[in-house]
Amino acid sequence: MVCYPASTAESTVATDKQLAALEPTKWRPGQSGNPAGRRPNRPLTQAYDEILRSPVPEAERKAMRLAPGVTWAQAIAQSKVRQACRHTGNSVPAAKEMRESVEGKSVQRIELSGERSVQVNVVFDDPPPAKRRKPLDAIDADVIDQPLIEDTPPKPEDQS
Repeated sequence: MVCYPASTAESTVATDKQLAALEPTKWRPGQSGNPAGRRPNRPLTQAYDEILRSPVPEAERKAMRLAPGVTWAQAIAQSKVRQACRHTGNSVPAAKEMRESVEGKSVQRIELSGERSVQVNVVFDDPPPAKRRKPLDAIDADVIDQPLIEDTPPKPEDQS
């Protein structure tokens, strides 16, 4: 029996029949109380996503000497590649950012030295799942074959 507080000073006791009626609506272990989940409401992230997937406007595309149809995401990636290839103070951070976004952060290596030897055994009950990336041959050939940079420099606009 379960006791629930009543509106008066006395307690109301639930009967077995009343508890049995509640059984179908009872949460089960591992069951979410909100199976659909909270809907994501990230307007800024959605706005960034829409802009990055959209093509660069013609005037800006020509000024940046990019190929027709290039998206903002491709333009930013191309800019980061150019920055990484320059021999300036910003080239190393740019190259590091690109490597980490493709390969993940590098693992820190620890070297032990001294007279004592230490043996470390790592045992996994269940090995971690391997990260799988989409192979390059599975990526749409049109995307790979499309140049990001125009071969010809932009023509000067008529100033008349």
